[in-house]
Amino acid sequence: MANEVVKLKRGPKATMPAIEAGSILVATDTGEAYVDDTPEKRVQIKDSTKLPTAGGTMTGPINMNSQKVTGLPTPTAAGDGANKKYVDDQVASAKTAGTNAANSAAANVASQAQAGTADIITVTRSTSQTAPKNRDTVSHVAALKSGSAGTAYGPSGNSNLSAGGTFLVPQVTVDRYGHVTAATHRTLTLPKNITIPHEPAIPVMTTATAAATASKSVTNTQDAVTTNDIFAVLFTAGNSVASITLVIPSSGSFAVTGVESLPANSIGLFKVTGTTAATYLGCMNRKYSGSGPISISGSTIGMATAGSAGSAGPSSNSTLAFGDSFTVPQVTTDAYGRVTAKKNVTITLPEAPPSITYSGKAPISVSGGVISHAAYTTRDGGPTANASPGFGGSFVVPQVTSDATGHVTGVTNRTITLPAAPTQVTYTAGTGISISGTKISHAAYTAKSGGPTANASPGFGSSFTVPQISSDATGHVTGVTNRTITLPAAKVTGTVADSAVQFRNIVVVPKGTDPNTVSCPVGTIICVKES
Repeated sequence: MANEVVKLKRGPKATMPAIEAGSILVATDTGEAYVDDTPEKRVQIKDSTKLPTAGGTMTGPINMNSQKVTGLPTPTAAGDGANKKYVDDQVASAKTAGTNAANSAAANVASQAQAGTADIITVTRSTSQTAPKNRDTVSHVAALKSGSAGTAYGPSGNSNLSAGGTFLVPQVTVDRYGHVTAATHRTLTLPKNITIPHEPAIPVMTTATAAATASKSVTNTQDAVTTNDIFAVLFTAGNSVASITLVIPSSGSFAVTGVESLPANSIGLFKVTGTTAATYLGCMNRKYSGSGPISISGSTIGMATAGSAGSAGPSSNSTLAFGDSFTVPQVTTDAYGRVTAKKNVTITLPEAPPSITYSGKAPISVSGGVISHAAYTTRDGGPTANASPGFGGSFVVPQVTSDATGHVTGVTNRTITLPAAPTQVTYTAGTGISISGTKISHAAYTAKSGGPTANASPGFGSSFTVPQISSDATGHVTGVTNRTITLPAAKVTGTVADSAVQFRNIVVVPKGTDPNTVSCPVGTIICVKES
C-alpha cells in the first residue's frame, strides 16, 4: 500500500474547513474530534455529550422512548434503581402485614361488642378502619311486618252514616313489647232499607207451617198477587229452610231460594218474578243483639270500656349516649284487639367501650389525637371540557394507576375513537303510511263521530243513541253508525207519593183497631187483620 498523507487541522467548530479525505480535525472550543473518511463523509470520533460504557455522570434527564432498562441489581442504597422483582416482593410483604393488622384489630373490636334483645333491640359494633372507629350502634328492629308505617288506620273523620253505608275499623296485631306488628282496614257495612218500587199498600199474609217444612201453606185474605207484586208473609213458626215454596190461594205456588233462617213471628218480604217464582227481599222486623264488648240499647250501639285512657313510651324525642336509658311501651290487648293495660319498660344502653390507642401505618400517621394522611402528588386526567363527539370522533378517558392502599399514583389519558357513521337505510311505506324525503307521515282518515252529543237521563219509553264502530286491519275507525236504543214503557202510571217509597216497619193489629190509636214511628205501615 502506498504511503498516504494525513493532515491534522484544528480550530473553532463553527469554522471547520470543508471535507478533505484523510484529514483529522479537532474543535478547540468544544473538544470534539472528527475524521474525514471519504471525500463525502465526516465521522465524529470524540463526543463530550455521550457517556462511556463505564463510569460517567448525567447532566440531564434521559427519555427511554418506551425502551426497557434491564439487568438492574437488587438496590442497596436509598438512591439505587429498583428492579421489578424487588418492588413486587415489597408490595406483597406490605399487604401481608396490613391484613394481619386488620384481622387483629377486627378481633379486638368484635370481642368488645355488646348484646341487645335479639327480637327487638340490636347492638352493632362498627369495624370501620376510618373515623369514627369502634362505635356501638343501638337499633330498634322494625316491628311492622304487615301494613304501612306512618299510615293512619280507621275512619279519617266523624261521619253520620245512612242505611247501607260503610265505615272503616282498624285491625291491629301487637307483639309482647306492645309494638304494632300488623295493621289493616276492615270495612263494616250497615244493613240497607227496603225500597218499595210502587204502591206500598202491600198485602200481609200468614203461614203457620213448621219451620223445617219447605212447602209453606199461606193464608191470604186479600187480592191475589201477580208478577212484580210485593207481599209480606208472617212466619208464626219461623223458618229454617233455604229453598221454600209459598202456596198462596187464588195466586199459585211460588218457588223461592236464598231464604235465611227466621225466628218465630218474623215478617219476610217477597217479590213475584214469574208465574211460579218469587224473590226473597229480606226480613222486615229483624232484631239485633250485642256480643262481646258491643251492646245495643234501642237505636244506640255502644262499646264497653277496656283499661284506662293514657299513653306509654317516650314523651319526646331524645339523643342517647352510652349508659343512658329510654322507655318502650308494653301493651296488653284483649281478644278484640283493644288495649287493656299498658306500662313503660326501661331499656338501658351499654356503657361506653374502653379507649383504644392507635398507631399509624403508611400512609397514615398518628400524632397525639390527630390522625393524618400522607401527601400525594396531585394528578389530572380525562376530558378538560364537555364535548359531543359525532361518528368517527374521539375523546380521552383517564387510565388510573393506584398503589396497594388505593391511592392514585399515575393517570394516563387514553383516546377512544367512535365508529364511523352507519350506512344509510332506505325505507318504503306500507299501508296507511307515506314517505317523502326524511318525513314519514300517517295517511289521512275522515273524521267521524257518533253516539249521544250530551249527557241525558232517559226515562221509561224514551230512547238514546249508541255508536256502532267499524275499523280496518290497522285499527283505524272507518265508519260510525248511530243505533237507537228505546227503553220499555213505565209499569206504574199513577203518582206515587214520596212518603210511600220507603218504610221502616209493618205493624199488624187486630180487626177493629183504630189505626190512629197505634203508637209507631213515622213511615210505619199499619195492617189491620180482617178476621
